Amino acid sequence: MNIWSWSGITLLLLITSCTPPPRPPSPHITRDNPLLYQEIAQRRFLGQAEYRFNPTKTHVMVIRRGKTRPFTPKYAQPLEFFIFDLAEQRIVYEDQQANGKVTWVTPHQIKVTLFPETMQGIENEPYGYLYDVQTQQKTVLSQ
Repeated sequence: MNIWSWSGITLLLLITSCTPPPRPPSPHITRDNPLLYQEIAQRRFLGQAEYRFNPTKTHVMVIRRGKTRPFTPKYAQPLEFFIFDLAEQRIVYEDQQANGKVTWVTPHQIKVTLFPETMQGIENEPYGYLYDVQTQQKTVLSQ
């Protein structure tokens, strides 16, 4: 072999030895493998999360409810939640309230119902707001 052959072989060995080994593929995050929102929920809510998908399964609402306090209606609980866009893989809205509940009313709109504190056994009417995750518009509902 001549000097050029040995140089080519040496160069080829040098290049291949400097290339890092291939990394295993990272898990692909999709609606069928929703790892990211579950990881966020685990970190924020310490595993005490409830997941509710919208009817079109494009967003998921991740909810944590606190324990009820004495003298509050059974339906009123401390509430913390976020809405996660599955296509964009990001949180698009989040909120927390002292007493409330949250539900999907359309594929892109949530209703947050807030329950005012009760005084002397008199329950006030609930109120709240609607939030559209597409337009990012919040509409306050009167009390």
